[in-house]
Amino acid sequence: MTTPNLKIQPVTVPPEPPQPIKAQSKLIRTVLQPALGLWLRSQTESLGSLEVEIEGGDRQLISGQIPALQVVASQVVYQGLHLSRLRLVGGEIRMNLGRAVRGKPLRLLEPVRVRAELLLRSKDLNASLGAARLAPSLEAGLAALADWLQQAGPAEVRQASIQAPQIEFLGQTLRLQAQWCEAERPAQGLAIAAQLTLDPNQNVLSLTQPHWLEPPPSHLCANLEDLPLLRLDLGKEVVFESLAIEPEGLSCRGIITIHP
Repeated sequence: MTTPNLKIQPVTVPPEPPQPIKAQSKLIRTVLQPALGLWLRSQTESLGSLEVEIEGGDRQLISGQIPALQVVASQVVYQGLHLSRLRLVGGEIRMNLGRAVRGKPLRLLEPVRVRAELLLRSKDLNASLGAARLAPSLEAGLAALADWLQQAGPAEVRQASIQAPQIEFLGQTLRLQAQWCEAERPAQGLAIAAQLTLDPNQNVLSLTQPHWLEPPPSHLCANLEDLPLLRLDLGKEVVFESLAIEPEGLSCRGIITIHP
């Protein structure tokens, strides 16, 4: 029996494809994204859920440049301000990422402007009334309201103040409940509603169309139509582009400057 001649054809094994850049970037992001998440948590007093997305190539990230970044968080407390929901989107962010890869703490190297979307519910706003960024403007606004109510009322009404404010979003309006306090008189309740409007050119919030929700103390002015415009200067670090009272709460969009 003869054995047939078998011709074995050479098999060409294709070379392994080079590892794509995205896989390398993904490997780095497994280090950088958790590190950035820890840094963000360290910048807040409290933080619930947190999602961080980094986009960029190896060389950009190791050199400290983040081309694109998105942060989505809930139940945020930052410098006394309470937010139910927060979304930040930014780019061209400079951080010491190369040192972070070697286990060093992250640090922002220069100020950065990020686009922000945030939601405040009534409980968030009331919890934020004592925040350093909000309290001075709120106190000035309540003092101006108290002065006007005193001047519009009888001459004997003087040295009064508005205490224990509580704010609630009611439909498309803002509702203020507080205590009217005068010397030698028991405190009386106040309940005022007004529209909240934004002047994007001056970055100022205003309370317009104020009216009583409940009858005021008998010796105070019953007509709020002549009440001067109450304005809240938002400063330079926050530039709001839109603001609306929605069923969930106060929805805001704008640009925030974050400093190192």
